[in-house]
Amino acid sequence: MTFFYKIVRFVIVCISLGFFTAPAFSDNLPHQQLTMDYLQLPTPFKADNKYYLVYENILTNYEVFPIKLTSFQANQFTFKNKDLYSMVFNIASVVPSGGKGFQIIFKPSDNKPKKITLKFGSNDDEQQDNLILKSGESKLFMVWLPYDSMSAIPDKITQTISYQIQSDSDNSNGKYSVTSAPLNIIKTAPIIVSPPLSGEKWVAANAASNTSLHRTAHIIVNGHLYFAQRYAIDFIQVDKNGKSYSGPISENKSYYCYGKKILSATSGKVIEVLDNVPENVPNSGKLAISVDFNNAGGNHVIVKIDNKHYAFYAHLIPGSVAVKKGDEVKVGQLLGKVGNSGNSSEPHLHFHIVDGPSFLGANGIPYSFNSFDLLKDFDAKPVRVMNQLVLENAMMNFPTYKNE
Repeated sequence: MTFFYKIVRFVIVCISLGFFTAPAFSDNLPHQQLTMDYLQLPTPFKADNKYYLVYENILTNYEVFPIKLTSFQANQFTFKNKDLYSMVFNIASVVPSGGKGFQIIFKPSDNKPKKITLKFGSNDDEQQDNLILKSGESKLFMVWLPYDSMSAIPDKITQTISYQIQSDSDNSNGKYSVTSAPLNIIKTAPIIVSPPLSGEKWVAANAASNTSLHRTAHIIVNGHLYFAQRYAIDFIQVDKNGKSYSGPISENKSYYCYGKKILSATSGKVIEVLDNVPENVPNSGKLAISVDFNNAGGNHVIVKIDNKHYAFYAHLIPGSVAVKKGDEVKVGQLLGKVGNSGNSSEPHLHFHIVDGPSFLGANGIPYSFNSFDLLKDFDAKPVRVMNQLVLENAMMNFPTYKNE
């Protein structure tokens, strides 16, 4: 009998005598039936003289019982109660399940802008329910971390989320936590672009914030989840009283921004143009077309800046597009005029930069405007800002291009 067969026979005998047993799981092993999967590594951007990290996690409950989220920690940041609640969103809708935000709404009844708080969950009970994940349920977890300086941003972030099992039969107080592997921070500087418009009092509606409507807008393309509008801006123009129009509210030409020149924020190559979408009646609650993946931006232009950056300009006036597919464009070159086509309620320019050649089937990446004047209030003295993005509802003055 060979040595190999002697060894095999010895092992078989040992097993039959019970010398070897299957390993048993220890009661002290970590109880981690909640997964926390990030979608994209974050890159910091600068706005309002601070630095921000923005990214998303998908939380999935693999427990047989519901669980309730109790806290989230990312390095030195800790979120609980209402702060935690504001980060949780239903995965099946672009409308947040929790949190609150605000938009500047311009009312025709007076000459002053109204700041309206949008509350998703009107009482404490609803807020508590939002923190509960049913068995097998997933939710989006939107992370927004502010830093005072670039040097304060770490190279990695360790995330810990704590939760309780909602079961009377649990004998360990139902308190558990999951700590993720360190999340790498991509510290590449955002691309610097010129403003896509010129003139005064442009409001950056739905711009960067953790409660902006753009922040939570997501779409699945070919089985992959994208957040193309993470850093998107809806530019509207207002007068000294904060109104976005003068004249009949239902006429596009009443709006100050209507027909204003859209200028290329970068040099690059035009890779997509749409110029035949009819315009909507402003603030009518109706759209002129049935919106789909291809025409949601209405009449639009996509410019390939390089292999990692694509600029998207949306909602142009039909027939106003001044470039065609394949054109090479320069900074400040006319692309078209501000309109109200596609998924739009009133005239404005939707602008964002993504990492792929699709305005929705790609991920939004941060960028910075090379120069603009920031207005803290309608009567405030403009403050010159260089190489920064802006936060939601910031008001800006843009320089006039030499070729205008």
